[in-house]
Amino acid sequence: MKLTAALNNLAEGTRTASVSITSLLAGARFSVDLRQMSNYLVNFSLSTTEPVVEFDGDGDELTITVTTNVSDWQVDWQVESIQNWLIVERTGTSVVVSAEKNHSGSERTALLLFTSENFPAINTSIEITQDIGTPAVVIFEDDFSWLGIETATLPASPVNLGSTSGERAFNSWAADFGAHGWTSTPTVNGSNNAPWHYSRYQYVKYGRGGNSADLITPKLANIVGVQDIIVSFKLNAYVGSAGNEITDFTIKVTGGGTITEILKVGKHTVTGVPCYGVVTQQGAHFIACNDWEDGSALNWDPDYSERSFVVTGATSETQIHFIGDGTYQARQIAGNRRFGFDDVLIILK
Repeated sequence: MKLTAALNNLAEGTRTASVSITSLLAGARFSVDLRQMSNYLVNFSLSTTEPVVEFDGDGDELTITVTTNVSDWQVDWQVESIQNWLIVERTGTSVVVSAEKNHSGSERTALLLFTSENFPAINTSIEITQDIGTPAVVIFEDDFSWLGIETATLPASPVNLGSTSGERAFNSWAADFGAHGWTSTPTVNGSNNAPWHYSRYQYVKYGRGGNSADLITPKLANIVGVQDIIVSFKLNAYVGSAGNEITDFTIKVTGGGTITEILKVGKHTVTGVPCYGVVTQQGAHFIACNDWEDGSALNWDPDYSERSFVVTGATSETQIHFIGDGTYQARQIAGNRRFGFDDVLIILK
């Protein structure tokens, strides 16, 4: 009996079999166990639909084709900030990479890593670059650099969002510094009916114990006709004590336009886990999972604090309502609705 085995190129390694020989006449039988070692040869190569993995500054999409006999390959990236401008999705044997417009003012680079857990010796990488894009057309911008007075009780460095020293409530804030086109909805607290915002040094403190608050942009008068826009802002949540971790923050649009896409949601300051953001029938709902930490440099770090979304069909009558509550309105509530709020930027998409 001659046994012939085909070449074993299986990633699983050694394979086995058993051959039984039986005499029907004598009733005798014996078996031979067979084992074949693997001649597995790793094959891992990459190719792209473009000769150079370089994005146009105004955004683009490309496909990286992966040729391999490794089934568990995966793609990752080395620089955290890649999440701010690249979307990387595996689809079968390819990786689709999409870049948004580059408004950063400089060329940017990311390194995609291709690895295998079962075969750690297999790895390769592709460097992706993106040119500077066409300068953004700014519709509205406010970094609140005009807001607040730097004093010993209200320093430029971050202070507890639960404190009140040196603050100006919205009515006094507007009188002291000017409201710069911002408006806010008054809500009742005891005998007071007022907008519950406070001036901090170059940023806004939202809300108080017992009241949520909203801020409403002026009308976006710089929009000509009907345009799609990108709205971004920075947000931190104040957690006073256990049971007060209510960090709903919502957006609605009036005067024309609909929120159609969430671009950035921020992430948890400690774990790095992305926060929550979703388009809703009323507008957009965010969860600010990045808790304010006194003195932390991460409070205003864009990776953690920045949120952004797309408004389709905005007009010169459009206003963006930033609401420190989950009900899409400023209102009297139980518990805390305090946030740190800063750096609002609205550009054409």
